[in-house]
Amino acid sequence: MGIALVKNNAFSTLLSSIASGATSLTVASGEGARFPTISSGNFFYATLINSSNQYEVVKVTARATDVFTILRGQDGTAASAYTAGDRIELRPTAALFDDKLSLGGGTLTGALAVPSGAITTQVPQVQEVVKKTGDTMSGTLIVPELRGPSNVINVPTGHKITTTGLGSVTGATVGSIVAPGMIIQTQTLFVDAVTTYSAAGAGGEAEISSFASSFTPKFSTSKVLIGWGLSGETSDGNTFHIKRNGTKIGINSTSSDYWSGWMPDFYDANAASTPQHRYMAYVDSPATTSAISYTFWFRTSGTAARTFYQNRAVNNTNAGAADYELVTSYLIIQEITQ
Repeated sequence: MGIALVKNNAFSTLLSSIASGATSLTVASGEGARFPTISSGNFFYATLINSSNQYEVVKVTARATDVFTILRGQDGTAASAYTAGDRIELRPTAALFDDKLSLGGGTLTGALAVPSGAITTQVPQVQEVVKKTGDTMSGTLIVPELRGPSNVINVPTGHKITTTGLGSVTGATVGSIVAPGMIIQTQTLFVDAVTTYSAAGAGGEAEISSFASSFTPKFSTSKVLIGWGLSGETSDGNTFHIKRNGTKIGINSTSSDYWSGWMPDFYDANAASTPQHRYMAYVDSPATTSAISYTFWFRTSGTAARTFYQNRAVNNTNAGAADYELVTSYLIIQEITQ
C-alpha cells in the first residue's frame, strides 16, 4: 500500500490553472523540492486552497521536479477547479494519520516511543496521535519492536494481555506471547482403572496402554517434559521405557541387552501387598510440530515372565480388599519454549 510521506513546512502555489478532472498539477518553478521525494509506490497528501478558502485534499503519487501526479477528491473532499496562484500545502489530514497509525492493518516500521514530557512539550503530541484520551484505535497496529521506559513495559492493574487460540478452540488461529522457558501448553491424564500388564521373560515388554497419548508441539524448537505418576506393584527385576512414535528414547545406550532400559522399577521385600507410587520424568527434543505418539512400556530385565499391577497390589483384587490399597496414576505433558 506504500508509505504516506511527510515533510515540514512544504508549500507552494500553482503555476497554472487546473480543471476539476485534472490528474496532474505544476507548482511554482523550483518549489517542488519543498515536497517529499516519492519512490517505491509511496505517496503524500497535499491540500489545495483557493482565495475563497475552498480546499481539496489530493494524493500525490509521483513528483517529477515541479510536476505532481495526483488523485483527486481524497479524504472526504470534492474535486474542484483551481487557478494559477492558488496555494498547495502539506497539511495534517485525517487520511495521513490513518495511514501512519496503521488503522487498517498496515505495518509501522521502527520503534514506537513516547518521549518524556511528550504530552506537554512535543508537537505533534505523540500520545494524542496514537491514543487520545477516551478514543480507541481500531484495526491492527503492527510494530517490529516494542519498548518501554527503563526496558520495562507495564500493564496497568485491571488490564491483561490475551492471545487467540493456543489449541483451546478447534480451527482457531494460534497467537501467543512466547519467551524462553515458558510453558505454553499442558496436557494431563488421570488414570484410576485397575489393570494388569504381562511381559514375557528375557526382554518381553508390555505397553501400559492407559498412558497412551498424542501430543502436538507448537514450535519445533521446544522441549517436551513428560511426567508419569505410576502407582502399582510388581516383583523385582524390571525396567520401564518410553517410545516416541514407536521408537525407544532415553534408554541406556551402552548395552542392547534386554536389561538396558530407561528407569528401573522399585525393589522391596514385600512384592505382594504394598503398592508403590513412582514419579518418572523425561525431557524430549522432538524437533517437530506434527503430532507425536508417546507410549510407556513395562519390560522384564530377567529371564522370567512378570506382571505389573497398575493401581493395586499383587495380592489384591480389582474390587479392592481390606489392607490392600487401590490407588491412582496420572500423566502430564508440557511444552517448554527455548
